Amino acid sequence: MLPCHPVEAAYSPGEAPISDRSSKFMDQALDLAESALNLGELPIAAIVVLNGEVLAQAHTAERSQKRLLVHAELLALEEADKLRPFPGNRSDVQLFTTLEPCLMCFGAAMPFLGLGDSLRARIGLGWRDQSHPVMAAR
Repeated sequence: MLPCHPVEAAYSPGEAPISDRSSKFMDQALDLAESALNLGELPIAAIVVLNGEVLAQAHTAERSQKRLLVHAELLALEEADKLRPFPGNRSDVQLFTTLEPCLMCFGAAMPFLGLGDSLRARIGLGWRDQSHPVMAAR
């Protein structure tokens, strides 16, 4: 089984990938996904992080809300977007998610994370950890 390591979605040449200390956020996302699974939801979760602090987190809520457009990434980004004033620079925001975002969620993340302004935004993915209980439940 592959270990869970956040991966870099986009970064500047010479810039280091996401540090191992950021893996704690991935662990939190995987725990949140496991909680979602226990609630009967799909085990998908997302966490928005800025400067080492969690701004928002969510899991997919399609079954509980009986709606289709309540993906984890959208819900977490929406919660973070409501923060006024926004507590920092959006290009420093990181999005950790337990599954590669769908096109809708990735499209929503691009302007939020500042991809229109720079390529410094990072997205950590947890789907590579097949040994985690959430992934084994698939």
